[in-house]
This record gives sequence, structure tokens and C-alpha cells, in this order.
Amino acid sequence: MDPIEMQERFESELYSAQIIFQILDECIFDEKTKYRIKHARPFFNTMYVLIVDSLCARIIRLFDPATQGRNNMHENFCVEMIEGVANKRIIKDLENTAVKKLKRYRDKHLAHADLKTITEELPPHQEIKDMISIAIDALHRVNDTILIHNGNPDTRGRRVVTRTTAQFNEIMTYGAFLLEHKDSDEYRSVLQDFHEWHREKEGY
Repeated sequence: MDPIEMQERFESELYSAQIIFQILDECIFDEKTKYRIKHARPFFNTMYVLIVDSLCARIIRLFDPATQGRNNMHENFCVEMIEGVANKRIIKDLENTAVKKLKRYRDKHLAHADLKTITEELPPHQEIKDMISIAIDALHRVNDTILIHNGNPDTRGRRVVTRTTAQFNEIMTYGAFLLEHKDSDEYRSVLQDFHEWHREKEGY
């Protein structure tokens, strides 16, 4: 694969994962703003699990071997391929430990229902999320390496700014506020207006 093509594809994979990871942090489990989701905690707990599992599967495939399958006939787009082009080992030992744990989780739980693996052996999702963070940092360094290899030393794009989550947070906060005050005479008219607005939108 052409190194420029490789860089563009790698950036696309990395930045998509980075955005999802930041949204996970900003919208769902910010400790300071958990009051926003307390009325819908089961929903957001489920979303948290689904997003962490999805991110794990998405990221860890980039750490698969460059070739696999019978006689190594199948080629993967991965970190090993970029290390080969740059002629440099990029992933550090600490990061390799996190990657190995993510691979084990993917192989034993996400990709296959391993008969010998019991739920108690699986790491909690917070631990998986922490390891994903380490893996994403490693991937940013891999991306820096291919950028420099392609003659672009500017790595200011190391952290992608997410699409704004302000509107989402405002909606969640407003909803939490109304639910807190649903039995209050002071806000009863606002709630009645809301129900009327909702019926109109639904076309009743």
C-alpha cells in the first residue's frame, strides 16, 4: 500500500475511534454530571457496555498480525504494516501489555464464546476502557510515525476535537431538571406545555 494511502486510512480509523472515546467520556460517565443520567441509568449503563465493547473490537484489530491464515495468505491493515514501512518498532512494552489484555478479551468474549472463560475472569468495563485509552495513545504515536515518514513533521492533529456535545448535554440536563420537579406546582405548566408540544410533534 502507498504510504500516503496508508496514512489517510490509519488517520480515518484512529480519529473515528478517538471521537467515540471522547463522546463516551463527555456524555455518559463524567463523574461531575452523573445527575444528568440518573433517571435513565439502565439505558446509559447498557450504552456504556456496548460502546466499550465496540471500541475494543474496533481498535484491537489494528494490532493484529500483518499476515494470518493458512500460509499467511491474508493481509491485515495494522500497526505491524506501518512499523514495516517506517522500519521502526513503535509500540512500547507497557502498551503491549494493554494490547494483550484487549486481545484476550476480544478473543475470549467478543469474537468467540470461549467454553473455558467464565464471567468472573473477564475484566470490568472500566478496566477495558482504561486499556483502550492506552491503546489509542499508542496509535497516535504510530500515526505520528507515518506522518513523519511521509515528510510531514506536523503532529498538531494528535488530538481530534469532537463534534460539540453541548446540545446533547443541555437536553439531558433540562430533562433531568424537569423530572426532578415533575410534582412541583411551580413547573406544572411547563410540563403541561411539554406534553402538548409532544402530542403535536407526534401528530396526535
